[in-house]
Amino acid sequence: MSQAKRILIVDDDEDTLQLLKERIEELDLFSLVPTIDLAQDGLKALPLLREQSYDLILIDYLMPKLGGLQLIETIRNEEGKNRLTPILCLSGYLPKMDTSAPSSILDKVIFLEKPFSEVKFQEATRLLLKG
Repeated sequence: MSQAKRILIVDDDEDTLQLLKERIEELDLFSLVPTIDLAQDGLKALPLLREQSYDLILIDYLMPKLGGLQLIETIRNEEGKNRLTPILCLSGYLPKMDTSAPSSILDKVIFLEKPFSEVKFQEATRLLLKG
């Protein structure tokens, strides 16, 4: 019997959190309804990431306290359950990447610029979940 996917969404905007949750729930990618956890910033996401294994993590790039790229670096550098979890990083602008960062930090990371179409969101999500 297959298990439901577990997804974490991290965004400092409550409306965006709910919108992304609804979009994930509406995707025709799952045989079982996914379990979706929400965190309003990177610092609030850290305990969840240390307690749970996720199949996909959606992260807003620009957040107070702990931004998206810093959260991705933390996830990739920690010996934890989500070190290799695929990440969809959402941004109102596509960031210039720090080329001095090890490429392994950005393995299995897709950046998607807001506003994004439903088709692009589905494609990125499908690609990341397939591994």
